[in-house]
Amino acid sequence: MKEIDEFLQSKTELVEKSKITYRNTYKKLVEIFKIDKRKRISNILIRDIIKVLEKTEYDKLSLLKVIIMLKQFKKKPIKQLNKYRDKLFKRNEKEKKAVLKETLNDGLTFDDLNNMLNDMKQTNKYVEYILLYLLINFNVRNTDLIIINKVDMSLKELKKKFNLKEFNYIEKVKDGEYRYIRNIYKTKEQYGIKKHLIKDEFFIEAMQTINKDDYIFKNKKDNPINRDTMNKFIYYELKPFNKKIVNYGDINQQIIYKILLSHYEKLNDNNKVKELRANRGHTATIQESYYSKE
Repeated sequence: MKEIDEFLQSKTELVEKSKITYRNTYKKLVEIFKIDKRKRISNILIRDIIKVLEKTEYDKLSLLKVIIMLKQFKKKPIKQLNKYRDKLFKRNEKEKKAVLKETLNDGLTFDDLNNMLNDMKQTNKYVEYILLYLLINFNVRNTDLIIINKVDMSLKELKKKFNLKEFNYIEKVKDGEYRYIRNIYKTKEQYGIKKHLIKDEFFIEAMQTINKDDYIFKNKKDNPINRDTMNKFIYYELKPFNKKIVNYGDINQQIIYKILLSHYEKLNDNNKVKELRANRGHTATIQESYYSKE
């Protein structure tokens, strides 16, 4: 039996999607370390692991994660590998910051985002307006944007209709006021359910035009946009509203968050910086390490 199979059999709590990811990563390890039936990843010397990983073009941290798990499973020492992982992490942070500076210097600005939102309003682009409004005002990730427009059906009825235990939704509270409930997002376990009141008139008008008791963002086949396809959806929905959006990497939820953070950092508006952090659901350290341009 392959060592990856032994490891995965021991991890009964893993979902199938995670198992597939680990198997695919293991296949890459087999390729770059030239593993055969007599050789195991967990037996490779640490100095050889580092030497090979430094030369590969694959994601080093993803590969290293599986290596560390396999060595832990076989009760092999991993102290040096953990130190190497920290080194890779810091190197990645430095590279990301360099890319971020270049992206924000040449790409979209805070004013661009607000002009796009205004253009959507003037041209009655309802779905696009809802999308960009949520990204700008609540600093959400892809999963947060998988939202149901709750109108007539109860939460129990919607759960049954879509076979869901929990979901994100937007509902009417009273005339002139809607509420966005985030039950499913990346850091919910740490920060709990998030609730946002919305009183924007055009947003409310837009909500009243889309399908009732259904997903807000759907593709041409009438299927809901999922987490993996949301970046592509954001790109195609927002691209017509600014000429700076040319390539796929020019716009996504992360870039929008960074644009907003950079804007408020330049203004030294600490309250808005804290608000962005609270909306997204992460620590000040994460905000500074991953998203800050400074």
